[in-house]
Amino acid sequence: MPKILDYVEYTKSDDGWTSQKIHDEGDFVMERREQDAIDADIREIEAGARPAWTRLGLPRIIVNGETFRARDED
Repeated sequence: MPKILDYVEYTKSDDGWTSQKIHDEGDFVMERREQDAIDADIREIEAGARPAWTRLGLPRIIVNGETFRARDED
């Protein structure tokens, strides 16, 4: 059965950034393991933009516990 992506969460630790995709209201959590992709997402977020792969479905993005809003989002 398809999973609905509710939000993506990025957390900074002493070891760098981690990322999780949260599906179906938390019933399914997928750890993202590709560090290069996570780092690319963080560069876009730091520039004030939503990561490219999230533009289609516009899932909520949480960075260190705070909801991220791109510059062009109301």
